[in-house]
Amino acid sequence: MDFIPDFTRSFFLFRHEADFQGRMLPGALLRFAQQVATDHCNAMGLTDEVYARTHTAFLLVRQTLEFYRVPHVDETLRFVTLPEAPQRATYKRITLVTDAAGEEVACVDSRWVLVDTESRLVGIVTFDDAMDVMEEEATEDIEKMAAMLPSEKPYLRSSILTIWKNRIPWLLLLMVSATFTGMILNHFEDALAAQIVLTSFIP
Repeated sequence: MDFIPDFTRSFFLFRHEADFQGRMLPGALLRFAQQVATDHCNAMGLTDEVYARTHTAFLLVRQTLEFYRVPHVDETLRFVTLPEAPQRATYKRITLVTDAAGEEVACVDSRWVLVDTESRLVGIVTFDDAMDVMEEEATEDIEKMAAMLPSEKPYLRSSILTIWKNRIPWLLLLMVSATFTGMILNHFEDALAAQIVLTSFIP
């Protein structure tokens, strides 16, 4: 069985896969992404017969979708799926979606776990492993909300230099945005002085 690092397939967006305004339904895009992942596995020889013979299956445990632009009916979309090496019990797969012009319209981040369909001891996922995976996912989400780039090491075990490198991109972005905010406020300083109530609209 040869490993294929990426797999590409195109889909045409039909009317039943969109809402009444012709915009693609999120569920339709997620189904396409799952179909591409299945076709990728089949191309590498991981067919239904293999799973039935080994009594294993991949279980989708998490899936996130980010739209950059909502596709419309009659568009042809190109799906490129990129699996990553497994970490602990989790397999990560990124699927990029582009339109006919090559512009990215969406990204799907999927996490899969290989399970045994007959509950036999063939590489089980222990409770501790499952908790570790959940903790890693939660930590990554919290770091993003705290304006930090996700890190492989726990926060308290990271060096000051590592924390600084993870924080500096967001701090620079906030500094630039604060500069523009200050310039705008200076431009309307006279209006704010004349109408104090306008300051309540400043975020």
